[in-house]
Amino acid sequence: MKVTPKDPEMKIIAENPETKEKIEAEVVDLKQDDLKFLETFHFPDNKAPESAVRKYIENQDISADQKAKFWKMLQKFARATLRVGNQVFRIGRKVFDFILHLVKLYPNLVIGLAFGAVIAALVSAIPVIGFLFGGLAKIIIPLIGGILGFKEDLAERAFKRRVLDVINDQSVEQTIEKEVQNFEPLNKRS
Repeated sequence: MKVTPKDPEMKIIAENPETKEKIEAEVVDLKQDDLKFLETFHFPDNKAPESAVRKYIENQDISADQKAKFWKMLQKFARATLRVGNQVFRIGRKVFDFILHLVKLYPNLVIGLAFGAVIAALVSAIPVIGFLFGGLAKIIIPLIGGILGFKEDLAERAFKRRVLDVINDQSVEQTIEKEVQNFEPLNKRS
């Protein structure tokens, strides 16, 4: 769809997949570049990102009930659509694409958030404590899990960067070459 200067106002319609409730908004001076984000995917070759996310969830070390709850929550997002003018965007596809991209960049962050959400749900289920602290726990515990996971991701990246720096350092290569040259006469004697 080309948005041209002749289209100064564009109607955007978002629909809730569960309730079929529609929200409409008028957007002024919408440009094609504004819509590129919805059309651009990190995993364009993956025709079914839902199955990749499902496979990732299934490979996690959590109970089957927790996997099922997490997958059910993600399915709500998968059915979401967004209509801009005459063009329909499967915004749910974009959500799954974003999840896959986030998992690739920050796997520990995603696991920390998911683990925190599960623990928060368990805390909320405790009769008295859940009533008193459930709402706060649903915010704070996943946030703490995400922060701890993100710190782990940063530590792994820093370690990988240090290893690559050592590998790419020419002084290390020169030292190894000298050591090899020192041992070559010993190898020839045997």
